[in-house]
Amino acid sequence: MLPLLLRDLDPDGATAHQWLTDELARPEYHQGPNPLQAVLGWLADRLGSLFGTVGGGSGGSMSILGAVLAVALVVAVLAMLLRVRGDRVRVGRTRPGVLPQGEVTPAQWRTIADEAYAEARYGDAVVAWFRALAREAADRTLLGPSAGLTAHEVALRLAPLFPDHAAALARSGDVFDVVLYGKLQVGRAEAEEVRDLDAALRSARPRSLPDLVGVAS
Repeated sequence: MLPLLLRDLDPDGATAHQWLTDELARPEYHQGPNPLQAVLGWLADRLGSLFGTVGGGSGGSMSILGAVLAVALVVAVLAMLLRVRGDRVRVGRTRPGVLPQGEVTPAQWRTIADEAYAEARYGDAVVAWFRALAREAADRTLLGPSAGLTAHEVALRLAPLFPDHAAALARSGDVFDVVLYGKLQVGRAEAEEVRDLDAALRSARPRSLPDLVGVAS
C-alpha cells in the first residue's frame, strides 16, 4: 500500500525537510512535555541531509526509495508518539480518586496513618494522612463535590484557600501519586510533611469564605 501511495513522490532535500518541519509544527505535538520531540527533530534534520545526498547523485529511483523509507520512518515514530499519548489519556481516565467509596472519617484515616507510621510503613501513612486532610476539607465544604477528585485536583482546589500551604499541598499530592500509583517507597520525612500539613490545615482558616462556592465549582 505504502509504495503505491508514494510511487510518484520524488522530493528533494529541502522539500522533505519542510514536510517534516510542517508536520512537527502541528499543535498536538506541543501539548505538554514530549519525550519524543527531540527524536523527531533529530529525524527531520537527518532526513533532510539524506535527501540532499541521495538527490545529488543517485538518480530518480534512489530518490523514490529514499522517500519511501523516510515516510515509513516518520509513520513509525508518529505511531509510537500517538500510542504514548493514548496510554497517558487512558491512565488519567481510569485513575481512581483520593477518597474511596465508603464513609471513613478523618479521625479514622489519621488512626490508620498513625499505625502505619509507627510500623515504618511510611507510604501507607502518606496515603492515609492525605486522605484525612481531603476528607476533612470535604466535610468543611471546601472541595465542593469531592467524589472522584485526584490528589492533584485536591491540591489545586485547596491552594487558593490556604496560600501559605500551597507548595506543601502540591508536594503532598505528588507524593500521594508516587506511592499509590507509582508503587514507589518514601521515607519518614515525606510522611511527616503530609502529617504536618494535615494538622496545619485542620486549624487554618480559609482565606476567603465568600469565595468558596466559586473555588469549589
